[in-house]
Amino acid sequence: MIVLYASGEKLIGLGHLYRVCSLYYYLKSKFNFDKNLLCCYTNLFQKDFYLKNDCSCSSAVGIDPASVKVLVVDSKEIELPQSIRAINNHQCLKIAVDTMRPWAGEFDKLVFPNFYINPMEDHRLLEFKKIQIFYGKKYFFIRRAIDSIYLKSKYKGKVLVSFGGTDPNHITRKFLNSIRDSYLRSLLLVLPGPSFADNLKILQDQNPDITFLETTSTTVDLVDNSSAFVTAFGTMLNEAEFAGVPTLLISNYLEDREDFDWILKSSKSPENWLFAGNYRELGNLDIESLLFETLSKRKNKINDVWGSGWADIFSGVSYE
Repeated sequence: MIVLYASGEKLIGLGHLYRVCSLYYYLKSKFNFDKNLLCCYTNLFQKDFYLKNDCSCSSAVGIDPASVKVLVVDSKEIELPQSIRAINNHQCLKIAVDTMRPWAGEFDKLVFPNFYINPMEDHRLLEFKKIQIFYGKKYFFIRRAIDSIYLKSKYKGKVLVSFGGTDPNHITRKFLNSIRDSYLRSLLLVLPGPSFADNLKILQDQNPDITFLETTSTTVDLVDNSSAFVTAFGTMLNEAEFAGVPTLLISNYLEDREDFDWILKSSKSPENWLFAGNYRELGNLDIESLLFETLSKRKNKINDVWGSGWADIFSGVSYE
């Protein structure tokens, strides 16, 4: 059996869960894994997510570790849940995704599905040098929406604003307040995540001139058809690179500054990225000027292959 686990709850966002969901669909279609493929959850938030996205799932506690042949863990948790550690302690192929936590040192493979990570030059990964490492855009899935034609026709050329699945630090509110009197507000298209932490109704009432979208299952088409993008550091950065759209970044964490340096080194259009700073600094920044500078840049989409690398990782894997 192949078991997929991702951390996820309202306070930390949905990026890990969406990635595992995409991997689930890919493995099911590419290798015909079905009965032997399972997403596991450790809380009801994760369970509800999998059920809403048509992923077969089970409580991690209910999985027999001896039945697991492959374990995939997509998490930045400091310590893995006990039920996941029980599976991890059993002999199986173990694949960790997008983490530098010490527990990843017990895994066989380490995958960084981001275009801007180059672990071969990252000093933080020296302790994982004995593990097989995979990285780059070929491990990130681009998920297209069924209604992409509708999205293209209605919202083309807008400035998309989205700070992930939860926006735990209420950056959307702070960003809108920072350009309260700007003429650029008419261009904004705000996409709250499915577990938006702020009070959306109050935010809409306070910003009647702003277009707020309903939550969508995939965002790449909106990013692709925007004239500019305002976001935080997360999985949507890969969609911005895929679309070649000029992007203004506002960080949740101070250490995101180091990731921005990697973005500039790795992007095929480094001139299209601007870093405003941490969300705590928004009150001291001229966001209108930064947004205008972002809009002055030209979109530069470059056709490239994304998501194809997982076939190499799973080819020849025995899962029964």
